Amino acid sequence: MKKKIRLADIIRDMRAGLGDVPIMEKYGIYPHDYEEILQSLKETRAVDERYFQGRMTPQGFRSSQGDSRKVSRCHLVADVRVTDLEAENVSGRLIDITEKGCRLRGIECSVGETRSFRIEADDFEGVVSDCSFTAVCRWGKREQSGGAYVAGFEITHVGMRDRNKLQGIIRLLAICET
Repeated sequence: MKKKIRLADIIRDMRAGLGDVPIMEKYGIYPHDYEEILQSLKETRAVDERYFQGRMTPQGFRSSQGDSRKVSRCHLVADVRVTDLEAENVSGRLIDITEKGCRLRGIECSVGETRSFRIEADDFEGVVSDCSFTAVCRWGKREQSGGAYVAGFEITHVGMRDRNKLQGIIRLLAICET
């Protein structure tokens, strides 16, 4: 049985300044469903345009001119494990992702190093599937708080099947910047 959510409650929360993630958590809504709700509210003009500023956009793949980032960064709203395909005892957590790159916590690398990864979707069976890709480390550093290693990777190769799975992960488990 699907849980019924009153749009009036979501509108009230938006007007009160509640962000996307807190609204999704409050009502148990997946990002793709929430995105549809926002789109519907926008199309019907049920909420003033100003309440949509700073909120998620469809799949987050909006270009911004004059910015070196070609696609918007998408932050994960769930804990997603990533393993190194060549050293399966090496794993970390996905922080954010686009079709062009990702940021990982817990996997150390050297700048310029090429690695192959698998995004593990075991906890999301039936929602998204595992996905593999090859990426080059573009930067890495140790975080101040907690001392975990964080690294940025440029995705250099994704098979066609895995590209569709990657898009599904982004669409269903992430909120993208505008």
